[in-house]
Amino acid sequence: MILSTSFKASLKELALFFAVSMISISSFPQNIKEGQRAHEIKISTVFQGPPLTEITLEKLHGKVIVLEFWATWCAPCIAAFDHLNNLVESFKDKDVAFISISTDEGSDAEKKIKSLLSKVPLSTWVVKDNSSRSTQTSYDANALPKTIVIDKFGLIRWIGEPKKLSEELLKEFLEENPKPIKASNGISINQAVTEFKERNPTNVSQPDTAVSILVVESPTSMGGFIFKKPNGIELKGLETMKVIEWLYDIPSSSIRKSQPFQSKNWNIIIKHQGIKALDKNNYRQLILLSIGVATKEMTDEIDVFVLKCPNGPKTGKTAELVKTIEPGSLHLSYQDGYLVASKSTLSDILKMIERTQGFSIIDETGLEGKFEFLIRFTEKDIKSFTENLQDAGLILVKEKRKLKVLEVQSL
Repeated sequence: MILSTSFKASLKELALFFAVSMISISSFPQNIKEGQRAHEIKISTVFQGPPLTEITLEKLHGKVIVLEFWATWCAPCIAAFDHLNNLVESFKDKDVAFISISTDEGSDAEKKIKSLLSKVPLSTWVVKDNSSRSTQTSYDANALPKTIVIDKFGLIRWIGEPKKLSEELLKEFLEENPKPIKASNGISINQAVTEFKERNPTNVSQPDTAVSILVVESPTSMGGFIFKKPNGIELKGLETMKVIEWLYDIPSSSIRKSQPFQSKNWNIIIKHQGIKALDKNNYRQLILLSIGVATKEMTDEIDVFVLKCPNGPKTGKTAELVKTIEPGSLHLSYQDGYLVASKSTLSDILKMIERTQGFSIIDETGLEGKFEFLIRFTEKDIKSFTENLQDAGLILVKEKRKLKVLEVQSL
């Protein structure tokens, strides 16, 4: 199901135009397809693997190639390292080349890649895309992580998420005449929106200043992926409670569920033109309506953690907090015991921790600016999280404080 919401916005008022359409959708935009001829691999740096000149389609002809697109700021990418390492071990004596292509940008990219690999080992070849990101672009790897399998004949055979790539599939591709894999039958969001507009014509003109919201029910959770961009924000694979936490900037400990309450997974894209930024208050109710939730605010005394940084941020074995002045987009993501942030303020990082770990944090560190942040810990283990956080120079102290509480109910 896809729900499309659009409205005109001005400095003084918002005139609402709301529409709902039932469209089956199973994937985000995808310009490459299984069965196509593979594109060349163009990289700039090799961190692990053979010399740069040896990593080309021509040199690897006759091998099955597994391309893994990832970034140091992508928690779902890092969470897939163990699975990839297991595949590398299983096929170490076979004609399979595993190539992890980092899409990191900026003058500090190589430093961040080396730092991450020192904390979270990866057994594949590890390389970096070239400065124009031509490999990432040619393989349409805008949403990370993305895995692409190229057979020994140079054809794209499989496209998906790394954890869904099985040993059985790779064994099949190693056969002389591999069975054809059915191509994805999902439609792109752009196509879905076009079909919606064709079925639901409107005379509302496109304003100079506008906001568009697309809410897509996702078949699975992706662990919580949030992209902040100059012209909007994108949320992927967030369950209903996580969407509510993000809309109100509160953790699950500050939310009270009333029956009936039904949870689903969502992909949400918010784009705006003619506006540098848009307050969540302007679209919060539209999204709540789209996901079928009603809310009521109140206050209550709850357990919180007070954050302190007595000796400054630092880098340790399981966590790091590093100040950065490098330009670039803000990224926040979490999955399977990895929480990662790039070009993020401490406030943004703490909101992500609150939403993913389910407790409230009051910041008393006094730290300002933007940071690179990484922590790995045991899932659903608050002791593991607080202890490992100390590796980044951060200490959490439990106290009781009076804070905002939200009561939620499904419509």
